[in-house]
Amino acid sequence: MHLDGKYVYINSQGLNLFGAQSPDQIVGREVMTLLPPEEQQAIQQRISDLQAGAMISPLRDARVLRLDGTVVPVAAVGARITYQGKPAIQIVMADVSERKKAEAEMQQARAAAEAANAAKDQFIAAISHELRTPLTPVRAAVSALKADFRLPDDVRRELEIVHRNVDLETRLIDDLLDITRIARGKIELEKRALDLATVLQDAAVICSHELKTRGQTLSFEMPDAPHPLMADATRLLQVFWNLIQNAAKFTPERGRISIHARRDGDFVTVDVTDTGVGIDPLILPRLFNFFEQGDAATTRQFGGLGLGLAISKTIVAMHDGTICATSEGRNKGATFTVRLPLSSAGSTAAATGGDTPRSTSDAAQALDQSPALAGVGLRILLVEDHADTARVISRLLRSEGYDVIVAGTAAEAFESVASSHFDVMISDIGLPTAAGTSCSGSSTPPATDQSRPSR
Repeated sequence: MHLDGKYVYINSQGLNLFGAQSPDQIVGREVMTLLPPEEQQAIQQRISDLQAGAMISPLRDARVLRLDGTVVPVAAVGARITYQGKPAIQIVMADVSERKKAEAEMQQARAAAEAANAAKDQFIAAISHELRTPLTPVRAAVSALKADFRLPDDVRRELEIVHRNVDLETRLIDDLLDITRIARGKIELEKRALDLATVLQDAAVICSHELKTRGQTLSFEMPDAPHPLMADATRLLQVFWNLIQNAAKFTPERGRISIHARRDGDFVTVDVTDTGVGIDPLILPRLFNFFEQGDAATTRQFGGLGLGLAISKTIVAMHDGTICATSEGRNKGATFTVRLPLSSAGSTAAATGGDTPRSTSDAAQALDQSPALAGVGLRILLVEDHADTARVISRLLRSEGYDVIVAGTAAEAFESVASSHFDVMISDIGLPTAAGTSCSGSSTPPATDQSRPSR
């Protein structure tokens, strides 16, 4: 092409590209006549750059017009050359129709996969919620029956089996709910000043019954100095009971578990070490992936979904910390290390999970087990839209001497508060409103009376 913008030569590949039979159909024509209108401005700018002295001008994506009017996508590059002793512009073009077709198909496949993944997350969230809701009154009722000494010992032992397995189902469902929250970016932290020692002690208490049942010992090594954090107490508690439960799960009976906390500059590091089955070095790099459980034999022997460590990693990262695992191999135990930034705040509040909203059954159980509140006749507003849950919790509270008023919707709760005085409110955080929308608080972590399978 001369600098005036007209073709002076075209090879056989160019003829095929434009659908021409002979060079005469192309030579002498202006470049712009073989371009769609929407491409002309960009191509003219590149030709102008070459006419002004630029040596090369690449164009990855462009389109040209074949002689029959068909639009063909091309990748092109223009270079300034000398042709027959005169300055000229050489344009090299390649038909990328197949590439474009493949890219479009790939984009469609990606969009379909993303839609399917979103549908999967939505389904898991919906089914997890529907599965957990009926378990709440079952757990509450079984807990009450277990504590009823009027029942024979053998019946209460059978109820213990029911309670243990219902708790296991609840924990698995809670893990699935957390997975969907993570996938949707719905996990929110309610950070408050707290001391790490309190969180670790609470985690140990949660796991104490199982450790005692298995004859396992748990030791602490922690300096007396406070370890102040700005953290979500309930979520951080979830991490450490996951790790302790994880250690107990993979450690034989009468094994040992230790917790060692230490300051490391502006950070605090916590090691949870066990004398269990250890971790294969090949598994370590992917240990914190979702649904990772190691080999099939491990899955069959210990069960679980392989979600706890992945969830813990997400929670620790949201606290600007890190979590990692080390092991010398099979049957040589494992150590999980959590590193968290210390708070620069001058004061440290007591670490209590009560500041974080919980489900009605969890709050009711906390009240029911609190010697400071039991039997004082507090007036309680129970807000719960699931009828069986409301009935069981209200009966448990009334049996302890509390005056309980039940509201099934947020509107009923507001009406009750407007007309009466209450000392305590126990409320679900995902209530339907009259308009059919949802009245929700922040996402609720699992109950603090639960331990969770981690690997």
